[in-house]
Amino acid sequence: MTENPSECRYSVEELRSWWEIPAIAHFCSLFREAFKLPDFEIEDLEGALLGENWNFLEDLITRLLQGCYQRTDITSLNFHTYLEDIMEHRWDHEDGKKNILKGTHLRILPLYSVVQILHSLTNYRLEAADVFDLVKDLEADSLRLDPLGEDSKGIRYWYFYGTRLYKEDSAPAVSTTPPDPPPPPSTFLPELRKEKDLKTNNSEEEEEEEKEEEEGEGGKCQACTWCDRMHIHISKWMLPEDLREKYLERANCIPPPLFILLISIAELGVFIYYAVMMPQKQWLTLSNDVLTNSSLSFVSNKRREAWRFVSYMLLHDGVQHILGNLVLQLVLGIPLEIVHKGHRVGMVYLAGVIGGSLASSIFDPGSFLVGASGGAYALMGGYFMNVLVNFKDMIPLFGIFRIIFIVTVVATDMGFALYRRFFIRAQGNSVSFVAHIAGGLAGMTIGYVVFSSFDQRLIKDPRFWVCLAAYLVCFMFAVFFNIYLQLSS
Repeated sequence: MTENPSECRYSVEELRSWWEIPAIAHFCSLFREAFKLPDFEIEDLEGALLGENWNFLEDLITRLLQGCYQRTDITSLNFHTYLEDIMEHRWDHEDGKKNILKGTHLRILPLYSVVQILHSLTNYRLEAADVFDLVKDLEADSLRLDPLGEDSKGIRYWYFYGTRLYKEDSAPAVSTTPPDPPPPPSTFLPELRKEKDLKTNNSEEEEEEEKEEEEGEGGKCQACTWCDRMHIHISKWMLPEDLREKYLERANCIPPPLFILLISIAELGVFIYYAVMMPQKQWLTLSNDVLTNSSLSFVSNKRREAWRFVSYMLLHDGVQHILGNLVLQLVLGIPLEIVHKGHRVGMVYLAGVIGGSLASSIFDPGSFLVGASGGAYALMGGYFMNVLVNFKDMIPLFGIFRIIFIVTVVATDMGFALYRRFFIRAQGNSVSFVAHIAGGLAGMTIGYVVFSSFDQRLIKDPRFWVCLAAYLVCFMFAVFFNIYLQLSS
């Protein structure tokens, strides 16, 4: 795992010893008008690197990528996909270098690696198809950078911006032959090295850097490396692109997704207990008597036992019922809890569970209620709303696939729920399906606000208070409705 630049501060002297920075600034100054690059001074670039001004750096990278790919639809929201592509095909395959961006994110890289990527993009930009037409009117002398001079040993010096003096890495052997001539007009910039490392050659420098990188990776826990990669993949599925950067800056695996894991284990344990310990002929589908007589299921004539409004989520109708809910809440709930943490996911989950039982007690009082579908549908409802609202900020293929996945799961599960409600157990109580709808609505309101506000406190989000007030109004109405029915019965 590479070192996070946010955890390693660099000095101005260190940055000014990197020859790539003046090379990048000179490139942008020279081709600013032709390539439509941002107007800045070298001090602005150094300040952006030191202050980790990612808006400045990502805007520069975006404009370079637009020229490399000849596309205007590359923005600061989707540039990283194209950056990964060009690093894989140009840096890795064509240049034969180790892809420093593979399996990680730009903001996680060491600062010098970011500078190296920027410098490589300037070279790739000069190879684009439109370069000849854009620079044909520029004078050849303006494209040429001559050395400032040479010392008695033939070592050349290069001067940038009137403030940056660099000396070439190695000196030629003393001989009677004249030193090499200056670079031809077709050469944009020579390969330079920082002045304080004059006594080491390029090959030794590269070997040392690779060795340090390998030692750094070896000193890190493999679990941490896996954790970083996991966060990158999860962020692509759970968050719009404009929020992934903030998430990756603070992402960690502490605490682990305990809420979803514990609630799933509890549901599975209760099902096994009732399926194995209770007397019945088979346990693929639990008998009607087992479900209605359980102290966990929600039955309308036992609504005075308030715990049933929550405990019904632990009991399931059969194998298909328990497996469907477990797969849904584990596949969707674990990534959500990794991103948003357990207290937020738990709040949305329980809001769906309570809303499901209250809605069932009003709209389907003749049926009993079991299963965690209310909580699972609350998670799915919140995720579904985020996909719809932020569809433009997501990779289109991912967005379409997510919607198709959610619709398929909902249609399949609702089909089984309607079948259990209307086509089986006609002589006895049927399992209500209203909790699915109520849980989904709770997720599309409270869940959407919670899952779209991971980078800010909920109490500062007015949408949260509006949704919470609406939920509490429905909650109080359902409570009084059940009290009234209990008194009248």
